[in-house]
Amino acid sequence: MADATYVIDLAARYAAVFGAMALQEKAYRNAVLVREDNDYKVELYPKYDSSAEVMKMEWDGQSLEFNNIFMIDGNTYFAAPPIMTFTREKNLVTTEISGSDSIVVERWGTKPWEIEITLLVIDMQNRQYPSEWVRQISKLFEYNGVIRVEGVQFEEKDIDSIYFEKVEIKPLSNFTDTLQVILTTKSIREVFYNLLKPND
Repeated sequence: MADATYVIDLAARYAAVFGAMALQEKAYRNAVLVREDNDYKVELYPKYDSSAEVMKMEWDGQSLEFNNIFMIDGNTYFAAPPIMTFTREKNLVTTEISGSDSIVVERWGTKPWEIEITLLVIDMQNRQYPSEWVRQISKLFEYNGVIRVEGVQFEEKDIDSIYFEKVEIKPLSNFTDTLQVILTTKSIREVFYNLLKPND
């Protein structure tokens, strides 16, 4: 297979999803994908530290990495850097003091992270609606278990696992080769059981 270079206008795609403000928030405009002997290399321009937006999901012996190239049934797809929004709340038990505007916090707690992950997947081979990737994400969402995640944005918040609550899949207007996926997830900590002194 001959060497090839593909230039993808990411700025226009992000603007179609998030509006013009996305152009100001993102430090890059184009993705350049270079193929050499069936090996792909992704570069984002203008140059910036892309490690903060690499995300990997692992489940049941399978994995997907975003800000990377992957193949499904012989078709080549580019998974653009995801946009992730993290929200977290306190879980408090409070008591109002009679005759006062003050409250007493009886119990403190912290709820899990709520994470909205917006993904863009682009068909690099056929430049058509990425139907095979829809099948992949549908199977991923049907998995009823904990998803292991890797990435700087997860690590800095001590998140190593998530579970899915909702998925939204839709084509991107004016870009027939691009699919938008919104995953609504929550963080979860794996439960480890340790049986100490079982005969006591």
